[in-house]
Amino acid sequence: MQELLQPNRLKQIRLRMGLTQQEFADMLGVTQGNVGHYELREQTMLPEGARKLIEEAAVRGHRVTYEDIYGAVGTPVARQKKKIKEEK
Repeated sequence: MQELLQPNRLKQIRLRMGLTQQEFADMLGVTQGNVGHYELREQTMLPEGARKLIEEAAVRGHRVTYEDIYGAVGTPVARQKKKIKEEK
């Protein structure tokens, strides 16, 4: 529930970079549909995609970190995701 209160990190990053969903998808090597799912929180970006985003953002003059993508480890959202994962 708390996650819904958090701003959509990937959408914010994409908009800050001035990219459409398709341009963002092309940069990451995924489909536009994947980007839409990431932004709707229906899928989580895999670490390989996050690494690619960080690298590509740097090339384009933007600073993006894993924390920017996933949130801080100690945040309520991160703790809740960890709890859900442990319960599975």
